[in-house]
Amino acid sequence: MPENKNNTLLSVIMPVYNEGMHLKQILERIIAAPLPEGVKKEIIVIDDGSIDHTAEILKEFADKITIHDLILNCGKGTAVRMGIKKAKGDIVIIQDGDLEYDPKDYSSIIAPILAGEADVVYGSRFIGSIKKMKFLNKMGSTVLNVLISILYGIKITDQFTAYKAFKSELIKSLNLKCRGFEFCSEVTNKLLKRGVKIKEVPISYSGRSFEEGKKGGSWKDFFIALFYIIEYKFFLKNI
Repeated sequence: MPENKNNTLLSVIMPVYNEGMHLKQILERIIAAPLPEGVKKEIIVIDDGSIDHTAEILKEFADKITIHDLILNCGKGTAVRMGIKKAKGDIVIIQDGDLEYDPKDYSSIIAPILAGEADVVYGSRFIGSIKKMKFLNKMGSTVLNVLISILYGIKITDQFTAYKAFKSELIKSLNLKCRGFEFCSEVTNKLLKRGVKIKEVPISYSGRSFEEGKKGGSWKDFFIALFYIIEYKFFLKNI
């Protein structure tokens, strides 16, 4: 963090894959999102090999965002890692390319980092406001949150939230290897294995269906996340 908090840059990293349906709306919301006084933002969008009209929409915002293209669809984790590498900000926040999360929550998410109270902040849906989340998705997330809380002797309510904010030097120091949706499990486990405290703040969330373009949240993803939680906890050495 800069000594002068009035000169802080927030890097918003947004991986997208075939998000043409909602992309324009979410970009407008990100651009308009209010930030604490003195904080500016850069918006880094990684197009993860989209084959719809995502690229055309991104070009409309080329003067307000930075665009990086992955020629092939490599997965969310790969796109996020590219965004982290490219980020120039003092704080990094992850943003999904849909309308499930509200960029108006940025200020409350990064506030503890600006105040020197935390190095990592997760925006928790489960202590905030949830709309249209399927019961099975909620139950699956709850089970995995309880599991990781028991494994590490902490309390975490939403390890799979998209809204994760980090001090830039911390997230860049993690040896992330994820390619897909296991990003959430990897980053959370590696932070906890380092003894980093994860602070949670409430956010608002409005879910979408697979018909509306939702990419994750199936029972297959539940078992993948369970596998990685166990692997990272008991077998991971390089953090």
